[in-house]
Amino acid sequence: MIEDARQEGFAKGREEERRILIKSLYDNGMAIEIIAASVGLSEPAIRWLLDNE
Repeated sequence: MIEDARQEGFAKGREEERRILIKSLYDNGMAIEIIAASVGLSEPAIRWLLDNE
């Protein structure tokens, strides 16, 4: 049970790090197409993340 909670915490942390990376890349002028290819998400998913940041 504790291990499950730990894994869930790690997953949430990784997701937050990915969001920070996406925003940083975009803010530094990287094209959404390149960001999407780099992080393995679709362009609409990237746009959604950026719009809801």
